[in-house]
Amino acid sequence: SSAESIEEIFSRTNEIILRELPMLDRLALLVDLEGNGKLKLMDFTLKGVPKTKNPINDISWISKTIIDMVLDKKVAIKTADAQADSRFEGGMTIVSKGIRSALAVPLLDKSKIFGILYGDAVISYNNWQIGGDEDLSFFAAVGNLLAASVQRWLLSRKLRGEEIIRQRLERYHSPGIVQQLLKAGLSDGRLTPIEADISILFADIVGFTPLSARIPPIELVNLLNQVFSKFDQLVEQHNLEKIKTIGDAYMVVAGVPLHKENHAELIGLMAIEMLQRMAYFNSKHGLNILVRIGINTGKVIAGIIGQRKFSYDLWGDTVNTASRMESHGVPGKTQVTEA
Repeated sequence: SSAESIEEIFSRTNEIILRELPMLDRLALLVDLEGNGKLKLMDFTLKGVPKTKNPINDISWISKTIIDMVLDKKVAIKTADAQADSRFEGGMTIVSKGIRSALAVPLLDKSKIFGILYGDAVISYNNWQIGGDEDLSFFAAVGNLLAASVQRWLLSRKLRGEEIIRQRLERYHSPGIVQQLLKAGLSDGRLTPIEADISILFADIVGFTPLSARIPPIELVNLLNQVFSKFDQLVEQHNLEKIKTIGDAYMVVAGVPLHKENHAELIGLMAIEMLQRMAYFNSKHGLNILVRIGINTGKVIAGIIGQRKFSYDLWGDTVNTASRMESHGVPGKTQVTEA
């Protein structure tokens, strides 16, 4: 079941194997969690030794020589006496840990190894000297069943990880942007600051300070919410990125976090439609609220910095110039730099 934990999967496997192959003293499941070829010990059994005596991150008792051979040959391995087996000559772990009998099978996804089921014993199992192929076949068959369960677990783990990334990104970006970032293969949910060509827009409600003195704060906030919600709809419609609101100021960018060649055109359309939405809003509510808009195009640094209260932001003179274009603009109009 995909809902099983890796511990539950191993526990079931452990019970089956040790019932049929009681000569084994130790059993371990190693899995390549990140797909980078590095195996991690996920669970284990040491007969007569509590797990607290052998932490899960201690893999020193597992024969690296045998594991490396499984990885290299991509085959199941059986040995009745590893210390006398010429295939493992020079294997220091085999000698130092007193390994004699051992079984190891790869967990395969097509031709790629994503894990190993490993078992060994501190005594030589004589039956394997002249035979024992049925034991290896049984061990390999259980390994194949285990591989299917581990694959389902890995998929479930990947999906949970992607959901965590999605939730984290949704704190910074609109749902549409989040979806595109995930499709682009974002791995850790963090956006390292990068340099990018963008177009940026600042909008400000004209006469906000006198207005705040005339109406109660809650009414003022409700008014701002209605206006900014209209702007948010435009941001989503044009697949842009809202950076922040500061008081009565609204900041939006085109070109990051996803590159857009037509970022200047998109931000220009945003400005035109913002003014149109405000005209309709004023007409509908009998108001005369004017918005002043400034636009600039150029290079910025964009990303997320800091350790707490993460926020996607922009830095650079391009940002400062756009802000000045807005503050020195004409109410009800858009002021754009020559660039």
